[in-house]
Amino acid sequence: MPHLLIDALSVNNFSGRHVLTGHVRQMRIALPDWRLSMLVQQGQSQLALDCDVAPLEAPVGVGALGRVWFTQRHLRQWTRDIGADLLFTPAGMLTAGCPLPQIVLAQNPWPLVDLARGRERVRTYLQRHAFAAAQRRARVMVYNSRYMQALYAAKLGERSGASLIAYQGIDERYFDQASPCALSERRDLVLVSVMAAHKAVEDAVAAFALANLGHQTRLRLIGPWPDVSYRRQIERIVAAHGLAGRVVFEGEIASAGLLAAYRYARAFVLLSRCESFGIPAIEAQSQGTPTIVAMGTAAPEVAGAGGLVVPSGAVGAAAQAMTALMSDDALWHRYSHAALDNAGRFRFTHCSAPLIDALRELAP
Repeated sequence: MPHLLIDALSVNNFSGRHVLTGHVRQMRIALPDWRLSMLVQQGQSQLALDCDVAPLEAPVGVGALGRVWFTQRHLRQWTRDIGADLLFTPAGMLTAGCPLPQIVLAQNPWPLVDLARGRERVRTYLQRHAFAAAQRRARVMVYNSRYMQALYAAKLGERSGASLIAYQGIDERYFDQASPCALSERRDLVLVSVMAAHKAVEDAVAAFALANLGHQTRLRLIGPWPDVSYRRQIERIVAAHGLAGRVVFEGEIASAGLLAAYRYARAFVLLSRCESFGIPAIEAQSQGTPTIVAMGTAAPEVAGAGGLVVPSGAVGAAAQAMTALMSDDALWHRYSHAALDNAGRFRFTHCSAPLIDALRELAP
C-alpha cells in the first residue's frame, strides 16, 4: 500500500486551503488503496480531517523558521516511523529535511515578478532561491497554469525533469447552484479579490469612470483590504472621479451573497498585475458572467473564450471592454455562453487528474 505524506505546514489562508483540500479529496477518491497522511500545524488537524486523511500535528506554528527547524530536525525520522513513500507539498519549494521523492505544486508567482517592496524583498529573495531548488531537484513539478510553468522557466531556468499542469478547481456549489440571471437583471460590474496593491484596483476604478456607464451601474469591490493605506488611496481616487456611492466598498461577504453578486453581475473585472490563476474569475463565469482580464498574468489563460483581454495598465481598453459588455447585448450573450462552457473545465475531478496520474506512476 503506497503511503503519501502531504505537507500542509505552509497552508495558512483560505485560497491555500481551498486548493489543497480540492486536490486531496480527489486523491482520496481516486486512490482508495493508498494511505494518505497530512502534516499540519499544531491545532490544525481539521484541515486533514476535512479531506478524510490522517492528521499528523507538528509542534510548530505558522512561522517559516519554525517549519524549517522542525522539518530539518525531525522529518527524516517521522517519515521512517510512519513508512511514507512520497511527499506532496503545495508550497512551491522542497520540504527541507525530507528524504522522500517530492511532488511540488507551484502556485505563488509573487517572488518571481519583482513587485515586492521594502523588507518584503528579503523574504521574496529567499523564496526565489527555494523555488529555484525545487525547479532543479523535485521529482515532479506541478504548475497551476501554463503561465506559472513559463514564469518558473524564464526566471529560474528550464526544467529537465518531469512536470505537468494541474489547474485549480472551484467549489462544486457554484455548479450545483448555478442559476444565471437574465441579462435584464444584470446591472453591476464586480471585482472580487483580496484588495492588495498588485490587484490594480485603481485601474478598474479609472476604467469605470472613463466608461461613463450611467448612474444605475455600480462597481462593487468585494473582498478584504489587508493594507488600510491602499484602501484610502482607492477611496481618494473614487472621490476624485465623483463616483462616491457608485463604487461600493463591500469587504468580505457571506458565500450566498457572493454567489448572488456573480449571478447578477453584467461583468467581472480583474486587472491584476500578478495572478497565478484567478479563482474568482471562474466562479463568476460559472454563473454566465463574462470577465474582463489583463494580459501578463494567468488570467487570460484561465478566462479562456469567456474573457475579454486588455493590455495590463491600459485603462482606456478596459473602459472600452466595460462599455461593450454593457451596451452590446449580442456580444454579451456570446461571451456569457463562452464563460459557462469555459467554467466547466475547472472542476477538481478534471483538474486533479494529471496530478493523480503522476502519483500512480511514482507508486513504489
